[in-house]
Amino acid sequence: MSQATPAMKQYYAAKEECPDALVFFRMGDFYESFGDDAKTIARELEITLTNRGKTEDGKQMPLAGIPYHAIDNYLPRLVKKGYKVAICEQLEDPKKAKGIVKRGIVRVVTPGTAIDSSIITDAANNYLMALAGSFNPDSDKKKSKANDNGEVFGISFLDISTGEFFGTQFEDSAPYEKVISEVARYKPSECIIQETLAQNELLMKRLAENKVKIESFSCSKSVSAEVEKCESDLLKQFKISTLEGLGFSGVDYAVLACGKTLDYALKTQMRELDHIQPVQFYSMSKNLILDSMTLRNLEIIKNTRDDGENYSLIRVLDKTKTPPGSRLLRNWLLRPLVDPAEITERLNAVSALKENSLSRYDLRQHLSNISDIERLVSRMIYGNSNARDLISMRNSLFELPGLCAELSQLCGSKANPKTNQKADSKANQKTDSKANQKADSKTNSRTESALLSEICDEISQFDFTAELSDLISKTIVDEPPITVREGRMIQPGYSAELDELRNASGDSKEWIAAFQTQERERTGIKNLKVGYNKVFGYFIEVTNANKHLVPENYIRKQTVANGERYFTPELKERESLILTADDKSVALEYEIFREVTEHVSSYAKEIQAMAHLIGKIDVLCSFAEAAIENNYVCPQLDDSLDILIRDGRHPIVEKTTEEAFVPNDTEMDPVENQFLLITGPNMAGKSTYMRQIAMIIVMAQAGSFVPASHAKIGVVDRIFTRIGAHDDLAGGKSTFMVEMVELANILNNSGERNLILLDEIGRGTSTYDGYSIAKAVVEYIHNKDKKGVRTLFATHYHQLTALENKLKRLKNFHIAVRETGNDLVFLRKIVPGATDKSYGIHVARLAGVPEKVNERAAEILKEIENESLAEDESRGKKRTARYTQLLLFDPENAGAEERIVEKFVEHPEIEELKSEFKDLDVNHMTPMQALLKLEEVKEKLRRLEKE
Repeated sequence: MSQATPAMKQYYAAKEECPDALVFFRMGDFYESFGDDAKTIARELEITLTNRGKTEDGKQMPLAGIPYHAIDNYLPRLVKKGYKVAICEQLEDPKKAKGIVKRGIVRVVTPGTAIDSSIITDAANNYLMALAGSFNPDSDKKKSKANDNGEVFGISFLDISTGEFFGTQFEDSAPYEKVISEVARYKPSECIIQETLAQNELLMKRLAENKVKIESFSCSKSVSAEVEKCESDLLKQFKISTLEGLGFSGVDYAVLACGKTLDYALKTQMRELDHIQPVQFYSMSKNLILDSMTLRNLEIIKNTRDDGENYSLIRVLDKTKTPPGSRLLRNWLLRPLVDPAEITERLNAVSALKENSLSRYDLRQHLSNISDIERLVSRMIYGNSNARDLISMRNSLFELPGLCAELSQLCGSKANPKTNQKADSKANQKTDSKANQKADSKTNSRTESALLSEICDEISQFDFTAELSDLISKTIVDEPPITVREGRMIQPGYSAELDELRNASGDSKEWIAAFQTQERERTGIKNLKVGYNKVFGYFIEVTNANKHLVPENYIRKQTVANGERYFTPELKERESLILTADDKSVALEYEIFREVTEHVSSYAKEIQAMAHLIGKIDVLCSFAEAAIENNYVCPQLDDSLDILIRDGRHPIVEKTTEEAFVPNDTEMDPVENQFLLITGPNMAGKSTYMRQIAMIIVMAQAGSFVPASHAKIGVVDRIFTRIGAHDDLAGGKSTFMVEMVELANILNNSGERNLILLDEIGRGTSTYDGYSIAKAVVEYIHNKDKKGVRTLFATHYHQLTALENKLKRLKNFHIAVRETGNDLVFLRKIVPGATDKSYGIHVARLAGVPEKVNERAAEILKEIENESLAEDESRGKKRTARYTQLLLFDPENAGAEERIVEKFVEHPEIEELKSEFKDLDVNHMTPMQALLKLEEVKEKLRRLEKE
């Protein structure tokens, strides 16, 4: 490095400062990269890789670069691929620099800390996540009683682009479903994780499955010392004396995660982040918990086809007009409420908006003209906004008086909102005119809503909007250029100094035109031209054919293809005046622009609060619009354990199916209908029916109307689902193993106020094993804690229907079909009672299986039924109803398992088995260890049976 040029020494210093980042090194009009960075950038951006000079070992130095003005096109491509990019800028004007230009890294752009509009291209949040925890890779977990209840995790999420910041703490253990559920809920772009946790292979594997970019952070001190430092940093950032008021009391790992998040953001952005809102502690118990599998199975945000938003619940409900509204809708669907009073507040607001169509229409008109003001003000704070952002902010603020007046009238408020007091006359005239036209019609249809009144009162307190919009209107032209470094963005008349510079420049340009006319006449060269370029300045261009006419006072400047360029002392003097005025004018415009953005930024907290209220109005209007468009009804929520749905429909399927959707009823209660056992053929609609119930609950508890004719729901605090089959072959898990792991999570963590959806449990193994597991699961859930859990259980094991006579809260239901000869019609209607057919061969025919296969399958089925009938008759048994599900036990032998248990219950070796099971630490066993243990127990039971 001693032989490196001064510029390369600067590059090496920048690379040493950010060794894990690709360095964009500003050199004139280009961002250059060198060495391995150049190879990576050339490959990922598909640009030319060249060489420049040599490395210390004498090899050619790879070089790749992009024009500085094209960074917005190239940077997003690298960041979206997961790269960290350090921007090394020129810190002084090259024209004024003495010697080499000073350079330094001004920010580091990562997937989770991006704020550029070119990178964040949609309304969704862009979260940076941090994860801290008590995992100790060196501890002997089998002997550690401290870990009996799992490990402690602290987790936080920060969206730098909006300032949203929150965190929590909880206990979790392998397979870390709570951690993964939070990841699935918030979809962070990047996660920084405690170094010790990064050694947890299972946790890292699960994070990788969710495509999270990982960065690790170390705790150089003890955990307690790190927590103390993080707490100090958070107090300093938010200018408060204690974190307890924000909910952080006795949650050290949550404080650690939040502190490390803030530290990472500050280090990458290299500036103050005053727009970040005070971090909030959130409790999982205050929301309906939707784990990662449930979010996937119910397709709340993403569909299971291509992981896109089409055919998802959010796509059905999202009628929002603003980016803050779109983000808040997503948040409400991912974190539905569990307090009936809070839910009812939202529903009352939706009712008011649904009934007042004119008000809702006008509110949505105002909302449609409001930009993403949260991110606009964040970019202004960062210093990477432009004049168009100011115009977008102004246009958004213009809508506030009308929005507030409309909301005030809807709520019946007599107070004049402050946002309307200073508004321009046009806005007042427009609002008053509309109000007079519709006042009578709205007064009669008004519906009270405490939530809308609260929002209206809060918005009316903002008294700065007129001042800001007026300032922007006076300073910025209506259609400014994208760049802020070339002028033409400040209104004439705002600055006398700027007007004077512009006039000087304009007068000089008129002088240039007059000078060209004068020289043509003086020299007789009719095509003489006075031109300008950035390299050579102003010049007089004469073609080769007229060079003999050039006067003596012309000084040659440049040779071009078909002529010569000259200048005169008079032209050179005028050039200096013009360029000086232009430079000063552009610099002054930028200075004025910065003053305006800084003034707007001083209201960042108020603008963020206003954006949140706008988001609330937008989501409530969206729910009302969806309710009208899709014929939804207002549900009733209470603290009971009942679920009553009349004519329930699947919100996604009904929008996408070409057939008329068949609605179904649901009645669940904790006395007689707590466990619904559903039978019926494949493709008949069992899974759709179960999903629609869960989705109706999610919608209702989020505050939306629901697809039904009537709905009364006792709030659910967690939904578990096991629907559909998938495997994890790369992780050594078969479809059945994945099913059992998910089932274990459900059985171990479910409670009375949960809702469980289970589809075809036990179908991934042999019939006998599968039936045994399915029956044991039904009995366990029904009898859990002597109260049971609300459950929908779809199965092809028809013998399970006999449990209706043994389990008092279990009821049989089946999907009705109509069979005509070889034709099968799915009626899509769920009716009480059990079915005794699976119609597998019919479904195979519908799927296009060759007819020869279907015919042969029917023959084999008939043979098996006849053989079974003959065997029964030879034993003198009375023939009972047979089930077409093959290889299942007869109902007559349904008590065999219980008799075997009775035989073993007093055996001395059973006590040894009990002792073994008591000492097992199942939380820290791998799936393979658990299976081997089960096989060992099974072998002992076989031996005992033979005895």
